[in-house]
Amino acid sequence: MFYGLRTEPDTDSPMQVAMVVNMGGDPLTVTLGDWLQLDLEEWEIAIASPGVTIEDLHAFELSDSQGVLLKPKKQ
Repeated sequence: MFYGLRTEPDTDSPMQVAMVVNMGGDPLTVTLGDWLQLDLEEWEIAIASPGVTIEDLHAFELSDSQGVLLKPKKQ
């Protein structure tokens, strides 16, 4: 499982993205808010692998080769 938070450096209004990808192995429950200390009420799915079903960003499952990219909700 790979996950991270990227913030665009050196701008007045930096863009952020968060990602999580299961790069191989058994399905795993993702708790990205805990892992990255994010308030998931402020984030939304930008793109997800085919077959990924997410009803709640606080906990969801990713199988082998599935991933999700999140972006902040527009204020």
